[in-house]
Amino acid sequence: MQPLENKRTKIQSGIARARLLLKRDLAWLPGYPMRMTKIEGEPENPCPWQSDSMTSENDSTSWSIDGEHLRRAQMTVTKLRHRFPRALPKIVDDADDWLRRIDFLLGLLKGFVHHGQTFGSDDVLQSGVLPARWTNLAGRMKSTHPQLANLLDAVTFQTLSDQRNCDLESLVWIELHAAELTLLSSVNREQPLQLPIRILTARENFPSELLNVLVRCLTDPLICTCRWKRPHARLRQLCETTLKAAKQVEVVFPEDSSEESLAHLVTTTFLEVCADRPKQQRDRFALLNQLLASELVDVVAETQAKIVAGEEELSKRLRRLQPRHDQGPQPDFSSRDLKRKVAATSEIDRVRIATITALGNCLQLQKTFSPTESRLWIDFLTGFPPDHVALSIRLIAKWCHSWNYKADHRRNFIRVIILVSALIRRRGIPQSMLKHWYHHVDEKRAYNEFVVDTADELADQPKLEVRTVRLLEKVAFDFQFDIGSELISSLVEFAQATDNDDMSCSLIEHLTRKPDTTYTAIDLRLAYHFGDSVDVISDVLLSLDNHPDLTELATQLKPLADDKDLKRIIARRLADNDGKVLSRIAATTSILRNLKQPIPKCERFDQAAGWVNRYPSEFHSALESLGQAAADAPRIAESVLGKAFPSPEKLNQQIDALESKLTESAAKRNDNAQRDHPAEPFDTPQPNDEGRMRGRLTNLRRRRTQVPSVSLARREKLIEKLRKRTELELLQQYAATSRLHAAAAMQRRFSLKTFPDEWLSPPFDRVLREINGLDNPMQDLGIRLLFETSERTTRNFDEEPRNLVFRQRMEATGVRMEPWLSDQVRQSATTADGLPYQLAFTRDVIDFLLMGFHFDTCLSPDSFNFFSTVANAVDLNKRVVYAKTDTGKVIGRCLFALNDSGEVLTYYRYSHNPRDGFAEAVDQFAEQLASQMQTSIATGGKVSKLVAKDWYDDGPWQTNSNWLGDDGLLARLTKDGGDASLLPVLLEEVGRDFLKRRVTELAINTRVREKPQFLQSLLDEFENELSVRHKFTIGVNVDSIAISHRLLSQLRWSEIVGLVNRHQCNECDVFHGIAEYSRVFRVLSNFHPTLALRAIRASRPSSIKDDTSDPNRTRRSALAHVHRLLGREHLAAKLSAK
Repeated sequence: MQPLENKRTKIQSGIARARLLLKRDLAWLPGYPMRMTKIEGEPENPCPWQSDSMTSENDSTSWSIDGEHLRRAQMTVTKLRHRFPRALPKIVDDADDWLRRIDFLLGLLKGFVHHGQTFGSDDVLQSGVLPARWTNLAGRMKSTHPQLANLLDAVTFQTLSDQRNCDLESLVWIELHAAELTLLSSVNREQPLQLPIRILTARENFPSELLNVLVRCLTDPLICTCRWKRPHARLRQLCETTLKAAKQVEVVFPEDSSEESLAHLVTTTFLEVCADRPKQQRDRFALLNQLLASELVDVVAETQAKIVAGEEELSKRLRRLQPRHDQGPQPDFSSRDLKRKVAATSEIDRVRIATITALGNCLQLQKTFSPTESRLWIDFLTGFPPDHVALSIRLIAKWCHSWNYKADHRRNFIRVIILVSALIRRRGIPQSMLKHWYHHVDEKRAYNEFVVDTADELADQPKLEVRTVRLLEKVAFDFQFDIGSELISSLVEFAQATDNDDMSCSLIEHLTRKPDTTYTAIDLRLAYHFGDSVDVISDVLLSLDNHPDLTELATQLKPLADDKDLKRIIARRLADNDGKVLSRIAATTSILRNLKQPIPKCERFDQAAGWVNRYPSEFHSALESLGQAAADAPRIAESVLGKAFPSPEKLNQQIDALESKLTESAAKRNDNAQRDHPAEPFDTPQPNDEGRMRGRLTNLRRRRTQVPSVSLARREKLIEKLRKRTELELLQQYAATSRLHAAAAMQRRFSLKTFPDEWLSPPFDRVLREINGLDNPMQDLGIRLLFETSERTTRNFDEEPRNLVFRQRMEATGVRMEPWLSDQVRQSATTADGLPYQLAFTRDVIDFLLMGFHFDTCLSPDSFNFFSTVANAVDLNKRVVYAKTDTGKVIGRCLFALNDSGEVLTYYRYSHNPRDGFAEAVDQFAEQLASQMQTSIATGGKVSKLVAKDWYDDGPWQTNSNWLGDDGLLARLTKDGGDASLLPVLLEEVGRDFLKRRVTELAINTRVREKPQFLQSLLDEFENELSVRHKFTIGVNVDSIAISHRLLSQLRWSEIVGLVNRHQCNECDVFHGIAEYSRVFRVLSNFHPTLALRAIRASRPSSIKDDTSDPNRTRRSALAHVHRLLGREHLAAKLSAK
């Protein structure tokens, strides 16, 4: 015996082969004949056959059954009967019954094809091959419903040829819906049975209520004539034509629109759904049933009726205005009346028109939905209030537009809609949400909307949408806040910041009384971290939102929140925007954290018992806090409260002193009176002074006997003074302690004998903090640079192996390196105020590390490209020129580099005052340097990374002394030659290799911009050899739009966004080595607004999470322009307003 496994495999193989035979030779089954009578005079008599299976997954297909089809079919049936007897029952319901029915059908078709014998459904019913009950019911229905005779004939032959057993329920269903099927049979005169057969095929998945709506959509004349894309387009044309005709302008009568009607779209959509698999078909039919709600169909019919009435009235008026028999028009009304009547006739509700278009869009889009997405919209529409069904359709259409526009957020969008749908089904829709959505769909362009904004921010964060929708339920349903406000649009940020919904709701309720704005998750987390009450959290959050520089400072101070006193102090300072004091402790805190050292605790001091008792009890709490924070708390308290609450000893001392002065004054007066001569003025107090002294003495005696007291306002001020002094003492104590701990940790970490105190003083503490935050090996290089050059010398790295190799290679090519390695090259200049200054290579390590600090650039200690200052200091091929006065005042600085060919490159010239002539002095310095080094100045070429593995190349700048300058080669050639001959001459003069390395700087040269033919030929020559960065640089700098778009279209969006992100400098508003912000943003906006939006967002610091909180004016202006192009007028207005 064969093993069971082999036997099973053999059976499965037989089933597969049997299915293949059926598909090959009997693919036209099941179906029905379209003609059953012979055409006289035709030599051949093939049978037209419509294949339309109830279980078919394909569209309807017409066949022409001839003798060859019948021969192959008969052979296949014979094979199935004799060679696959065990496989056939696995394919059809009843093998014997199916073979009997197929034999009978093939007999009828053979008689028709070969002998011209006519046949009909009566032959089938009288043959007995079908069950008697089915036959009797079909015969009775043909007599009672003669209008369905053709349909019943088709169903009879379909049943005869179907692989399933005879279905009696299909006839029962036809009888129940005879009226609807009769109407549908008249829709398509060419294929009258297509729709009824398809409906009958899909009846198990077809909602019963959809049939009536479908019949109305396909038979109502108003809906059949409605054009869903522009329903009132012809009405508008008639209005314009009528007004022109009234002015006796020659016009042409507008023709009917050729656009697709809504009925045709419904038919197409229905047939597409019928072709789906049963499971997907069920979902799509349910969605179609929701989309074609009876309320929406009523809106379509009513709107189309108004449109038709308006078209008829305007057509009549237009005919009267048209001249007849060489006579002009004879209007019986004035021009003003005509305009008014035309306007009244053509006035159609814009919302209704938008609803029809949205319905068409949804019908067209639903075929692109996956089963999950179909069920998603079904759930959403099911829970939507019936009286706002038009809003739901318009919402879906607009959401799908955003969905397709942001295809990468499709999954996030589904996550949000699922939860929103569940919320709506559970609690309905509050008025604030309806108002928000109506505002969203009524906007002509775009508008901030909760679902879309939330989907944008999810970014694959698990369960974030759950917390967001939970917050939405609280704020929209419980608190009934305005959903369309800027504050509520930040719900996802609130959900990101904390999972404490009660705290978030309390904060949101508190913030509703503040100016309406958006908030970022970073700021919210920091506010929650330092705040211990809603009021404090709100104050900190508002301060962080208004002052972005505080966000980085607060992030560095997060470890201090473990100390409740420091936490309270930091929160108050942040709320008051007092970052000056906090910045002093941020650096040392960051150093300790980077070195993984514990954060020191503030010491708590013990004071003498009862030292606060001499002050009123209202001050005791503040005084006890001061006593714990400061060792000399009694002295500090006396300095603050002593004037208002003097001690008895102090009062007695003052009284004794005044009494002594008055006694001495009286004694002198008596002595002078006895000697009969007046005293000198300086020997005896004057009467006025003596009176004031007596008044002061009286007041002091009274205060000694009374209990000291102050007003309520005065008392609050004094308590506030004590609180601020306590905070200052704690901060100073922590600053001193953290400095000691940081210095000790640095000494241990880097095995230092001593630690310079200046490195923990501003701004060097920021430098040290940033170096500790670098990744290796840049961190090790920075530390070595600091402590190996602590005596203020530099170039200790000149003997590094890679530096030595570079130097030897340069000297081998004839470049003299002595001027480069020394500071012997000098250039003098004068500022606009006449102050002399001098340019020279710096040898001070501090100058290297503070390159960005002096001019607040991206190389600053707090900025993202600070690491490059380390590379500039340790690599031999990079130097920095500083311009300083005799007193050490910095006028400007410029980075110099040597490319791999030994040419001198100069970079952006940073100066405080452009009128100081620093840029021109740099050019002169470069000329002198290149002359002494026996090399040339270039504006391009590779600059290698030597000791440092990372370096930020912001792109060299042009000088006036190179071949592109006023006296250079290009200037001479452009002056003498034309566009066509320029490239060959230039190639001959400098060579192709030289020109290849300088295509970018040549293409953006002002002289080349005036030579479009030369630029075109230059790019044709070298375009395929340009790198991504060079193509982008040329594309954003050339004046020719065609060339710009041609180059940009060759780049992937990710490449452009990456370039923008790597080369941006937020402090300088430039993409180093490429172009200014404004130019890049303008070019990208004209090329593709969506790409421009991504690039603009990629250019901002990571701490800025949304467009409206961006403080950069250039970027805000570009964002407003792009959002306007993308139809987001609301966002554009907000960005332009601030």
